[in-house]
Amino acid sequence: MSEQIDEQPALNRRLNGPLLTIFGLGTMVGAGIYVLIGELLLVSGSFAPWAFLLAAVVAAFTATSYGELASHYPKSAGEAVYVDRAFSKPLLTRLTGWGVVLTGLVSSGTLANGFAGYLAYFYPGAEGIAATGFILILGVIAAWGIGQTVWVAAIITLSSLFGLLAVLAMSGRYLANLPDVWPAMIPASGGAWLAITLGAFVAFYAFIGFEDMVNVAEETREPERVMAPAILIALSVAALLYVLVATVAVLANAELNLAGHSAPLAAMVSHTGTRWPAVIAVLSMLSVTNSALAQIVMVSRVIYGMAQEGKAPAVLAMIHPKRHTPMVSTVLTVLVIVLLATWFPLLTLAKATSFIILVIFALINVSLIRLKLTGRIRRRGVWKPVVGTALSLGLVGMSLI
Repeated sequence: MSEQIDEQPALNRRLNGPLLTIFGLGTMVGAGIYVLIGELLLVSGSFAPWAFLLAAVVAAFTATSYGELASHYPKSAGEAVYVDRAFSKPLLTRLTGWGVVLTGLVSSGTLANGFAGYLAYFYPGAEGIAATGFILILGVIAAWGIGQTVWVAAIITLSSLFGLLAVLAMSGRYLANLPDVWPAMIPASGGAWLAITLGAFVAFYAFIGFEDMVNVAEETREPERVMAPAILIALSVAALLYVLVATVAVLANAELNLAGHSAPLAAMVSHTGTRWPAVIAVLSMLSVTNSALAQIVMVSRVIYGMAQEGKAPAVLAMIHPKRHTPMVSTVLTVLVIVLLATWFPLLTLAKATSFIILVIFALINVSLIRLKLTGRIRRRGVWKPVVGTALSLGLVGMSLI
């Protein structure tokens, strides 16, 4: 069986540092700020910016662990490989790999619902059909080729960033509310910090994406050198934008009642009386498209990598001879996402995604600790994965309490 897999065409190394960074940024920008800001206002209210900031801190420690591990083990199915190298426990490796797959599948279902919510801005009542068609089209793009996929993602990422900057630029009237609202935004009680922590559990979904970058390591040139800085740059840019937009959303909430809104950023520019709300709605759909496309790519590569490692059926490692993409795993990914998107609501999917990925993040940090303590990776900086483990598990524990 392994001989058959070895004869398969190889994945193409088409990504450089800048494209990899844009790929990761595109995965994050859209997944949370365009879709979840309304839901986050329901959970954290005026403390939403702090929730994003706390989620960014939690993500940052784990991001450094991912960067260090990816520089030593630049393989598809990165998380499963890291756990396997650290513990050599086949069952734990499989659980980790399939946990990552489940995260990507559920996340894509969330994004499909988010896309449908923004499409309802133009065509109310078309959500179910929109979510299904959305995923099927993205599946075709993902199967076409990694080079084409990432260039599409790069163009959409630039559009998404433009949309967020446009919302900020047109928010002058809401910034005038800052002196009145600012005192209520300062967390000065235990209840406030509880709201921030619970909100961070939801907001953490917005940072899911940097870990997807390690799963295209086999399609990246010099991943040992470019992966770690690309992850940190993408995460930093996303965090800055999230905090700024969340702050404006809090200021606008009293006037627009954005909590729970299905198209919150479009509503934030509704006061302009121009076509900007429609433009932002379109850019929101493009941004969500980008995140979902990256998730489909990530899931299919994890399944492919596990199959190559003998941790999944060999047929899932099949590469299309012309497209050089894992075709069977891509098709399987798309079909499961369609089912999830049509069965579960957005917030339920987002919370489930955050829970699973935080558990996986804790396991990845523990794996790095073990590899450092056993001398397979240099020990310097062992405190970082220790803190990353504590923060990830702490956020999970708070959400359960």
